[in-house]
Amino acid sequence: MKQPQIKSTQKLIYESVIAIISEGKADFTVSEIAERANVGKGTVYEYCKSKEELVSDAILYYADNVISSVLKLELKGSFKERILFYISTAQSLVRSNVTLFRFLMTHSEVAFSTSYAERFTHLFAEIKKCIIEIVIEIIKVGVEEGVFEKMPSYEMIYYAYTTTTFMIGNQVCSEQNNDGFPILSNEMLYTSFVKLLK
Repeated sequence: MKQPQIKSTQKLIYESVIAIISEGKADFTVSEIAERANVGKGTVYEYCKSKEELVSDAILYYADNVISSVLKLELKGSFKERILFYISTAQSLVRSNVTLFRFLMTHSEVAFSTSYAERFTHLFAEIKKCIIEIVIEIIKVGVEEGVFEKMPSYEMIYYAYTTTTFMIGNQVCSEQNNDGFPILSNEMLYTSFVKLLK
């Protein structure tokens, strides 16, 4: 995905917002953002009209960078190796952003204000589309290797992707919360993914 050119100061401000959120702080001020970015408060307001707009812009910037890094992943090896790599990459992504995801869930009125709802909806739809395209390319390798007799339908692929993504998220949350639920190994997640496609 191509994002508009962002000035270095603007990038520094956005990264400061994400850093503060990632530390678990939800009730922060524009002054704190300015201090973290080492710029004046007036400079922050050059890029936004309000804290809500700044938070939304920062999250959009961050999400766009995350998907850009996912698209640069080099998938090599067999079907199984590629799926296991995809699973471990997804786990790392969720683990490193647990606090940010919690912020999005508990402060949706800030992150997803009405004026930004369309932009967020479009961005997350684009992210999902890009990841499913990666998964489809991996599954094609599985067809070539004989793991699958034929290419599964798009609906089956979407179901397997959604279920596995949910399982990965749930697993990471169980690790974080130490809630006593069993942690699935990557091998089990792989086996489940394959079964969902057969």
